[in-house]
Amino acid sequence: MVNDRFMGIKQIPVEVKGKTYYGCCKMCISRLKNNERFRYATDPVSGKKVKTEAKALIIKQKDGTVLYFESKENCKEVFRKN
Repeated sequence: MVNDRFMGIKQIPVEVKGKTYYGCCKMCISRLKNNERFRYATDPVSGKKVKTEAKALIIKQKDGTVLYFESKENCKEVFRKN
């Protein structure tokens, strides 16, 4: 989540204000707990901020990067164009 890439390893759950986020190391845990910007991503269709906890639809791309969507419709929109 912090680096927007699929890590391929078990992630560490990080509780922040009653929500669970995931990181891969101690640095990620600190960033998630202490910096709100690491708990949000931008939906590439709507441009809206999306909380990256369980509410976001997360799609891994072929290059290993991930995209966060606020809805299935927005996700379909991106892949319909490609």
